[in-house]
Amino acid sequence: MSIYLILSIMFGLISAWFLISPHLAGANYILPEKENARRNSLLEEKDRLIQILRELELDFNTQKLSQDEFDRMNNELRAEFVSILKKLEESGVSNDDS
Repeated sequence: MSIYLILSIMFGLISAWFLISPHLAGANYILPEKENARRNSLLEEKDRLIQILRELELDFNTQKLSQDEFDRMNNELRAEFVSILKKLEESGVSNDDS
């Protein structure tokens, strides 16, 4: 009967450890998820800007935009693109990851 008691206590301790350990770690379990969500959001924004820049060039090449309109919009979008790249670099995403 003592072996059953020892096994029950061990099982209880192991179960308690699995239930308590995430709370002992605090925000460490949540932080990577938030970082991944932020990185994914930045990568999606980068892809969106690339597509918009391609469409802008197409519109300019098909003479739907004047040179002034193209230059203004192109400069704004490229500045936003550089900002996204800097944020990605700060978050540790390399060009290979994106």
